[in-house]
Amino acid sequence: MKTSASGAALRLRAMALFDEYLNLKDFRRTHWLARLRCDEPPELTAVVDALVAADRDTDGRLEHGVPDFTLSNVRATAMTGMLGSRLGPWQIESAIGHGRVGAVYRAHRVDGLLEHPCALKVVQIEMDETNARDRFRVGPKQLARLAHPNIAAFLGSGMEGGTTHWFAMELVQGEPIDVYCTRKKLTIKSRVRLMMAVADAVCYAHSRLVVHRDIRPSNLLVTAEGNVKLLDVGISALLAERLIPERRLANHGAKPRFAAPEQLKGGFVTTGIDIYALGLILHLLLCGQHAFDHVTLAISYMDNVAPRYIPGQMSRVARVMRREEAATWWSSSRLLARSLKGDLDAIVARCLKTDPADRYATADELKNDLAAWFDMHPVIAWPWGIQRRL
Repeated sequence: MKTSASGAALRLRAMALFDEYLNLKDFRRTHWLARLRCDEPPELTAVVDALVAADRDTDGRLEHGVPDFTLSNVRATAMTGMLGSRLGPWQIESAIGHGRVGAVYRAHRVDGLLEHPCALKVVQIEMDETNARDRFRVGPKQLARLAHPNIAAFLGSGMEGGTTHWFAMELVQGEPIDVYCTRKKLTIKSRVRLMMAVADAVCYAHSRLVVHRDIRPSNLLVTAEGNVKLLDVGISALLAERLIPERRLANHGAKPRFAAPEQLKGGFVTTGIDIYALGLILHLLLCGQHAFDHVTLAISYMDNVAPRYIPGQMSRVARVMRREEAATWWSSSRLLARSLKGDLDAIVARCLKTDPADRYATADELKNDLAAWFDMHPVIAWPWGIQRRL
């Protein structure tokens, strides 16, 4: 969709105002926004408000997405009153957090059949759609058959009171993959190795006809032993299909940072959705930045057009990395850029093609390309005895 000259001028003006907003602190921002709404036309303030909302991202909507059937943050806070209550054979011990599909708790079984605790997702859904209850009985059986070392095990699900649904999963003790890589100052090879394991898990899920639809760093936890686990496999799809069971559409209306363009437009669900998300995560892990900034994403949502990725962007980002950013890496920004230029740049660019048909056809193809790069880059032994790893 082309933008008219007047529309372009409006957005340029909005961007200039948004820069003013970012330079303010605390309560001054509130007063500035109030004055803006009095002094400027509604069509301009609407664009600025959208940019401000994207920058705040206080409820995780831009990153996680909050479809109509999920819990709001306020509702999740209210659900802390469930501590100590029982859902099915599970008794809730403590709150872990709030995710895309509701509140997450630590729970243990009270029937003595399993000693280990679980992560219990709880979501409120009205079951008034045709065949919705049958869908929730059949779906979990399919998820229970998923068994992969890099996928958190599905332990069961149930419903209480007709609206409270719970999903019990393996409790993974770890940190998000991006946090882990930064804290450990992992080399490029180590980060690629982690993503090869993720791609293998995604390939396995796809072979069982399960598209994740919500792959993001917080759904990829790395344990103290260095093993990565993909969370929520199948659950996002199960809930989305409950919302629109007659058409296999992506999560229309969600605005996640790790969503494919066709998800935001309500396109049909394909494995390309997960390939795109893997490309975004690769970009984040390999150069320390998201492929698109908040402003670019916000404007693309408003215009209903996909942000276009520029091939070779990763190595260019690494080359101009600030000194404080480079301090969190294992090498200089110059050497990092050299490592990313070429094959890794091309791999990420292919994942982030706007048209799903132009991306990798399977996660296995992506894994194979990563493996080929990995095998071609061994540890370098320098003449003075120092080993330098990529």
